[in-house]
Amino acid sequence: MIHRVDNENNNPKIILSRTAPEFLERLLEAEVPEINDGLIAIRKIARMPGERAKIAVESFDERIDPVGACVGVRGSRVHGIVRELCNENLDVINWTANTKLFIQRALAPAKVSSLTVDEENKKAEVYLQPEEVKSCDWSWRYEYQVSKYADRLYHRRIP
Repeated sequence: MIHRVDNENNNPKIILSRTAPEFLERLLEAEVPEINDGLIAIRKIARMPGERAKIAVESFDERIDPVGACVGVRGSRVHGIVRELCNENLDVINWTANTKLFIQRALAPAKVSSLTVDEENKKAEVYLQPEEVKSCDWSWRYEYQVSKYADRLYHRRIP
């Protein structure tokens, strides 16, 4: 993905970026023909390069499952992208206009016990049961990263 072009002393330099979310978007367009045909749209991408990415997709045809189409049979479509991104984890979720449902999907695999959304201040408060967190054996870093992905996907602050 071309990040920028610098022209120093009449010597152009092309700066490439593999960490940009647009790079992942172009990989998905190349690997998933339904995206290229316009049957499925990529609504949001939240990415921490080298670690994990969450992708929100929506289908314009009710007969097409957008997550299943992006993942492919036994992960065949997403596997090539994961290899290209050096084993970066990809989570594909369904896009919805319902704020609470979208935040719950963005925070998956965690199960939300309570969720309040403040549209005016663009803030959401999410609560999990302590025993669920312990049973999942999450580290504090993982919990923090999951909420950061949800923040980036929904453009709301989730403490």
